[in-house]
Amino acid sequence: MSRDKFILAVLAASPDSQYTPVQLQKIFFLLDRNLDKQVKYSPKFNFIPYHYGPFDKGVYEELDGLEISELVEVKYSGFNNLKNYHLTKEGQILGHNELEKIDTKYVDYIKRISDFVRKLSFEQLIQAIYKEYPDMKANSIFF
Repeated sequence: MSRDKFILAVLAASPDSQYTPVQLQKIFFLLDRNLDKQVKYSPKFNFIPYHYGPFDKGVYEELDGLEISELVEVKYSGFNNLKNYHLTKEGQILGHNELEKIDTKYVDYIKRISDFVRKLSFEQLIQAIYKEYPDMKANSIFF
């Protein structure tokens, strides 16, 4: 499964949800690190330790392409004009079709990761990642 299709599938696992950039970086990091190798998609992301933990600009590049294709929509909110990503109706349909290609036990794991990442505050999420993956704290500006 290609990265863009995998992104659509992951976002479709929690319909109508919105994600901040940090949440998306952490979702795909956690999936890359923990999802059983039986769920194949290629190429994977290449996360490096960065300011707020694991980061790969490829996540944003894929999202930008999906936005151009009108499968992902970006909304801005808050005083910092923070980006929030969510699937368009067409993106949800395509993502659901890709999600159906993944074994249900892995879909359940994807849903749990999505819920976990979205329920935590920014600080809680970064701290949880650093606690479990201390190697990702290497270039942090967040303590």
